[in-house]
Amino acid sequence: MSRLFTHRSILSILVVLLFCRVAFANEPKPITLLLPELKGHHGKSLPIQKEVKILVSFFERETGLRFEIKTVPWNRVKWMIENGDGIAYGISKAPERLSIYHYSLPIKKDKVWAITHGATSLPINSVDDLRGRKVLMTRGTTYGLEFEQAKGQFFEVTESYNITPEHLLNLLKDTKNVVLWSQKESLDAQQFTTFFHSVALPSYNMPGLATLQFNVSSKPIFFDTIHFASGKNKFKVEMDLLDKAISRSTQNGVLAKILYGEK
Repeated sequence: MSRLFTHRSILSILVVLLFCRVAFANEPKPITLLLPELKGHHGKSLPIQKEVKILVSFFERETGLRFEIKTVPWNRVKWMIENGDGIAYGISKAPERLSIYHYSLPIKKDKVWAITHGATSLPINSVDDLRGRKVLMTRGTTYGLEFEQAKGQFFEVTESYNITPEHLLNLLKDTKNVVLWSQKESLDAQQFTTFFHSVALPSYNMPGLATLQFNVSSKPIFFDTIHFASGKNKFKVEMDLLDKAISRSTQNGVLAKILYGEK
């Protein structure tokens, strides 16, 4: 009896181990998901946004893929995409990238607002109002194809390694300077202005910044679509699965609900 029980126990354990091995073998290998590193005050790396984590989990469920999130400096992200070392999230389109990146369908469309400072600064209502102005930007960033096509034609761009709050403080030095700010599509001008002064500025925790009043354009100057991106001819199957999930969740409204809380 005891020997028979022992044999049955061993057989049961072997069956369980075999099942676990098969299940583990069928589990998809995680794909490196590259996120451009965001810097805060004093150059400190910012944590991954909650919205991004929710979106990643959503697309994992919708596609059956598994992602391993990795935040790296933007220049390294570009190199890793081209080299096939992962899929990037949160990437805008730019002319020089079209030939080397495979973009997914747009996940969302952000409004890009123009911000100035000073009573003598002329109001900005369109891209034409940027003529003769200097746009302050963090090196390596972009605001999409519309922005790239207007750059150099309507306005000058000054790139540096400064982060956004430092650019905002530099607006005080010259009323012709402009900072662009990308924000969720759902906010209108008044909502964005309120958000900018009551939420965004205090979040930087920089002395004096939160008490300043900035001018916000009366409407978005550009629209910037956000995508997944891989190298050309890289991750073809995975990018196709992501496109199908984006299309499906856009049509049924689930993606808008996650992004903007729409019902």
